[in-house]
Amino acid sequence: MISLKLVQRVPVFSGRVIQRAPVVGESEIYLYNAMVVSRRHGGEMAALDRKTLSVKWRLRFEEFGPEEVYDSRFLIIGDWNAIGAVDVAAQRVVWSRESAGRLWQRHLLVDTPTGLDLVDPATGDVRDSIAVNAGPAAFSGDVFVGPVRSKPGIFMGFDVVGRRRLWERDLLQELRTRFGLQDPVPFGAFSGSIPGQFLAGGAGVAIGCSLQDGAIRWKADVDLPYVPQAVEGKIPVLYLGRFVVIDEATGRLLCDERHGTGLMVHERKGSILGGRVVFTSESGHVAMFDIDSGLLLWREEHKVTFWGSVEADNRLLVPASDGKLWVFEGANGS
Repeated sequence: MISLKLVQRVPVFSGRVIQRAPVVGESEIYLYNAMVVSRRHGGEMAALDRKTLSVKWRLRFEEFGPEEVYDSRFLIIGDWNAIGAVDVAAQRVVWSRESAGRLWQRHLLVDTPTGLDLVDPATGDVRDSIAVNAGPAAFSGDVFVGPVRSKPGIFMGFDVVGRRRLWERDLLQELRTRFGLQDPVPFGAFSGSIPGQFLAGGAGVAIGCSLQDGAIRWKADVDLPYVPQAVEGKIPVLYLGRFVVIDEATGRLLCDERHGTGLMVHERKGSILGGRVVFTSESGHVAMFDIDSGLLLWREEHKVTFWGSVEADNRLLVPASDGKLWVFEGANGS
């Protein structure tokens, strides 16, 4: 039987907490407790040694949480309307500003009232500015796709290097006219794994679109309540007990299995372990599926809340509401 086993519960934070999914760095793993630590909202970040999972250092700050690692030396931190960076060697916040941002190559693209700033992630210095009425959501090389500000449903493709708009399309209107959706819900765009294509979706619909002109290539009737992973041309999605895998090139459902609404309630995007995908949920479930057949291989339920997961060094790392990092490994040689 292919399964996982709980091998460790690493104490990280005191008492019951609200955590985020871990961020994996070159030598450290970063966790964040979003509980209030002062009169203003804030939290505490802990850095764990990637090999031993022992806590190396901690930082407390308001409103920020770990997002991704830049150049192995800096941890990009942020929230809905804030962005910054931590020097992981010096263990301090080196800069921050009130704005949303996305990492692109050697820059951060940071929202401004008139467009985007190209910010040095290490220093926070503004290297250049772009006058564009859209924010980056999906990336492919030098091109980003994002929603046009104050125009729901309209998306833009923009060449960052050439400083020019490539196209602008009303994707919601196209869903109405081409596919007969009477009341499509606004949705977001995200990156895929196939060059020349970006993905988008929301309640009841997923679409694959051409990066060249924004045209919809395919539509799948699948709920995307969160941004899923796109792995080697496959998009695994679990929502309310329905597990599907979308062929990223065509939109065809490679598998479509229902495992009962009680299996999962608030799923995260999942973690890939070989040819399997593992989901955790706020209802305390951990479940593993075969990404090809859709077969439910293994599941467990625990009396805690899980917030996402990440795979690192053949281990599944899952932060829980008890303040611990739960560590799962393959059982029976799997």
